[in-house]
Amino acid sequence: MFKKIIGLALVSILLFPVAVHASDQVPQEVEDVIRKDLERFKPSLVESKSFKISSEKEANDVDLRLGVKYYVIEPSALSSVYEDDFFDFAGYIFSLEGTGGSKGVVFTDTKAEGITKASDDFTFVDDLHKAKELVGFNHDSKVIYDNRLSLYALVTNVDGKDVVVPFDESISLPNLKPFTEYNANEFREMLIAQAEAEANENADIDPADRPSGGSTTDTKNTPPASNNSENAVLLSASVGAVIIAGAGYMLMRRNRKN
Repeated sequence: MFKKIIGLALVSILLFPVAVHASDQVPQEVEDVIRKDLERFKPSLVESKSFKISSEKEANDVDLRLGVKYYVIEPSALSSVYEDDFFDFAGYIFSLEGTGGSKGVVFTDTKAEGITKASDDFTFVDDLHKAKELVGFNHDSKVIYDNRLSLYALVTNVDGKDVVVPFDESISLPNLKPFTEYNANEFREMLIAQAEAEANENADIDPADRPSGGSTTDTKNTPPASNNSENAVLLSASVGAVIIAGAGYMLMRRNRKN
């Protein structure tokens, strides 16, 4: 009897390899909405030619795999000496799985009423799994996915302290090492130090020569949300906001010391 149960379990795994393994971070109603909206979104995955999907048949085989909340850096919280949590909830991220493996990821906004954008990030699930093996994962863990800073990481509380594990190198934080554990305060100081360095560098540049607005180059490709919608828009805040926040934080900290 025991062998029969094991056999049935193995058959289930083989027959349903792309079932959603969403954590309890994702409400069932959100998962249901995104799975339904994925059908509307699939033509965009084919048209973009960036998601290893070349036909309608391949697109029809794509399904959700893993879903979690995702966060971005909040400059105003970063600048406050009284704020410990400097991450801002931005929505949900779901990985896509299809014939041949990963097909990227899709995002919602905070309302989670549908897919708002997608990325040809084929390593997200593997990266998150590797970070989980280092520091664990629970309901309160946070996945940082901030295209403005090219910053992708897992934040988990270990022995009462938040630990940050980056998935990849960051353009904004060149000293950050992938899959290395950083104390959240240390990570925060790195953000502030980089912001202050960039602020000092920009102070020496003639205003007329400075580039206007915008954000850092998005290293993750983002196609339209569907054939009938506008192009997905990346987060509007720029790295400049972080720089200003960082400079303000440094000034506040120095004043408190004096």
